[in-house]
Amino acid sequence: MHLFRSCLLLLLLAICYGTVAGEGFSRCFYLEPSYYRGSVFPQNNSIRYLVNEHLQAWQLNIGIPADGSKKWHQYLNYPLMGVGIHHSTLGNNEVFGRVTAIYGTTAIKTFHPGLPVNLEHHLTAGFGFLSKHYDLKKNPLNMAFGGPVVFALQYALLVPVRLGKSVEIFAGPCFSHYSAGKIIQPNLGIHMLQIRTGARYTINQVNYSRRPEHIPLCAAERHQLMLSVAAGIKQYSRFASDKDLLFTISPQYHFALSHVFGIGGGFDIYLDNSVRSFLQEQFRKNARLDQLVHASVYSSFQLKIGDLAFLIQPGTYILKNIDDFHNRAIYKLGFRYQISPRISAEALLKAYWLAKADFLGFGVGYSFLKK
Repeated sequence: MHLFRSCLLLLLLAICYGTVAGEGFSRCFYLEPSYYRGSVFPQNNSIRYLVNEHLQAWQLNIGIPADGSKKWHQYLNYPLMGVGIHHSTLGNNEVFGRVTAIYGTTAIKTFHPGLPVNLEHHLTAGFGFLSKHYDLKKNPLNMAFGGPVVFALQYALLVPVRLGKSVEIFAGPCFSHYSAGKIIQPNLGIHMLQIRTGARYTINQVNYSRRPEHIPLCAAERHQLMLSVAAGIKQYSRFASDKDLLFTISPQYHFALSHVFGIGGGFDIYLDNSVRSFLQEQFRKNARLDQLVHASVYSSFQLKIGDLAFLIQPGTYILKNIDDFHNRAIYKLGFRYQISPRISAEALLKAYWLAKADFLGFGVGYSFLKK
């Protein structure tokens, strides 16, 4: 387990270094300790009655601010890119235990960063390691986590106040989510609403310049027609011991509104082998091949930070061969990294409304219109 954690941390550091080094960041860096206080947002009765205490969490981020050498640095008001570690209680130490997470993070200010007061968006994604999880004999009440490793997602809306050239303090609401993406059951996950407070100290402060004049995008930069394929594993329920494979193919189109924002849409065609587990649990006949296939359409919104794009894709099913197997409304959250002008890698978490994970998929995409 220690080797696995070390490998994940090295992977996050490598991604962060590759992103910031390739985009011409300066050598200045920042340190950012934070403290959290809040409560579990119970989405299920099996979690609600077990929550018996408020949440406390501590976090330390380290990273590098954009130096303005790229146009998108200034369009996004000099975002901060980094990695960090987060330690939190989960509302019941005896059942849910505690979580320690490692992650990549970015902070984007709404207004010019030179202002004394601002509004800041924090996006965080990584892996969490639990001190306790579901065990039929030792911990049967833990319906939130079926295994020791979970995915960690966090969004915070903070108000930073500058106290000098190098120091900022901040506070604001934060939403955190931990789940296994249905890779292992049970997997109700835990949602948390918190107040986050902290400070940031920047070494070798960046000299902020004004946002550059808008430069229109050419046609090759505005349009992207691509095809992506992805695969993942999921466990339908804790009563089904096997992990099922899921494959998806997705034609999609993206239109760049600016150098950093884009919209688009597409559709997914799934081959979902977990239908077999579902039918067996319902004491039905074996699944036919056509019952494993379903499809959905979605709209897409993306935020680009250099070669990395954060994606939000709400959608709905248009083909369900088994009506009671899926909820109709779905959404996907994830990111895409542009390896070359035509090839990209992506990771997307698909969920039902509200926050009921279906599967986590990893894949590659190919762009037919070269950017």
